[in-house]
Amino acid sequence: MKDRTTAVVVGTVAVVAVSLLGVGLVGTAAAGDTVTFFTGDPQEVDAEPGDELEVDVHLRTQGAHGGVGVRSATLQADYDPDYLEVTDVEGAGWLEDGEATVETVTETIDDENGEVVFEKQRERNASGVVGEDVFATLTLEVREDAPSDNTTVGYRESGVTFTNEHPSPIRDHETTVTIDDSASDTVPGFTALAGGLTVLAAAAFVARRRLR
Repeated sequence: MKDRTTAVVVGTVAVVAVSLLGVGLVGTAAAGDTVTFFTGDPQEVDAEPGDELEVDVHLRTQGAHGGVGVRSATLQADYDPDYLEVTDVEGAGWLEDGEATVETVTETIDDENGEVVFEKQRERNASGVVGEDVFATLTLEVREDAPSDNTTVGYRESGVTFTNEHPSPIRDHETTVTIDDSASDTVPGFTALAGGLTVLAAAAFVARRRLR
């Protein structure tokens, strides 16, 4: 009888422990299971070497369960420095909701490795933010020696943190830049030289007709 009672008690404890563990796991997953999107606008753009481009990066999230909003957001834009150069990053209105203080925590441009990191956060006791708006604007230049090719600016390493300190899964919609260097294939000065030779040839032709 004692063994049976012991077994029942042990079984009950095990069930309770598993149940509590399950609740804990569900709670953790639920806190961060809402996907946040970072989307470049435009998503596709045509350019030539030397062109300057502006890309607005939109942030969209519905927050975590229970109406929990975003307290801080980090944009990480990755690109190929052989094709592009970022000259500026400027924050926009996302996170600036209500009267809470918003500060820029990080703003770095690493052109050698092709990476931009831009982070903003609301004061710790402020409510979180949800919705969609422009988070930051990137100014890029296509390198003068960039060949004809497709290259991308991606945002998949970006992230947000909710007011409950949980992160959110991230999905990004990258920006594809299609570079066409055909205009730069002409030898410098060749067009002007060809035009000059055409004028000279025409003048010579007129002169010969007059001599006749």
